[in-house]
Amino acid sequence: MKEARNTPVLISVTDHIFTPEIVSILSRHAGNVDIVVAADPSPILVDVVKATKNKSNCGKVIVVGKNIEYDYIGMDLFIANKPWKITSMF
Repeated sequence: MKEARNTPVLISVTDHIFTPEIVSILSRHAGNVDIVVAADPSPILVDVVKATKNKSNCGKVIVVGKNIEYDYIGMDLFIANKPWKITSMF
């Protein structure tokens, strides 16, 4: 597990389905940033009221939430480039 800590990690919500192309696009943008967030400015098959929203500034997510002014709808897909401590809410 020690080696896995220094490699990018794909994080996804379990009930979401993605094409390999979306993961490939995220990977190309991962570069030297800590985390890459997949988001859609014009979702088609999403209940926007229930969706997690992202507000961005200059291409960087600055706020994430349900009841916020937003630019994008979060796709619940991320690539983390450095070790992250994930704690459970349950």
